[in-house]
Amino acid sequence: MRPLFQAIIKEIGSSKAIAINFFDETGTHADQIIRGIDGVEELAIIDNVLDAMRLHNVDTVDIETDSETLFKLFLPVAGVKVTLVPSSTLSGLYRQLSPGSPIYPILEDIFFEKEEDEPTEEIKEIEENPEPRKPWYIRFFQYIKGVFLND
Repeated sequence: MRPLFQAIIKEIGSSKAIAINFFDETGTHADQIIRGIDGVEELAIIDNVLDAMRLHNVDTVDIETDSETLFKLFLPVAGVKVTLVPSSTLSGLYRQLSPGSPIYPILEDIFFEKEEDEPTEEIKEIEENPEPRKPWYIRFFQYIKGVFLND
């Protein structure tokens, strides 16, 4: 039996994430990976699945998904057998990514964008007409005068 990835793509907050359940050669659930999809969606999906394959030292894998995008991306890839399945088959993954699951508060912190407070540091305004700098010889004499008179 070949290793199996069950993969879904779901929107969490304002961004998308890919969730992958990994089952090893014996059919035992070995890992669950949830990663954000940033940038170009297709490239991020390919990158995340290939990273999961590298992470588990897998050269060939079966992928079950309900995402047409993921299905079309991995259909021509050698060593990957991708199958389009109904969403009910992947209900466990959807439950993990739904509100009320134990890991959802963590996902919320990661994927939901929080409004940041305005910076508290005061910003110095640039003077419109800055005072012109004195010539170097005047500054030099003032410095020497200050050194000797201890001003």
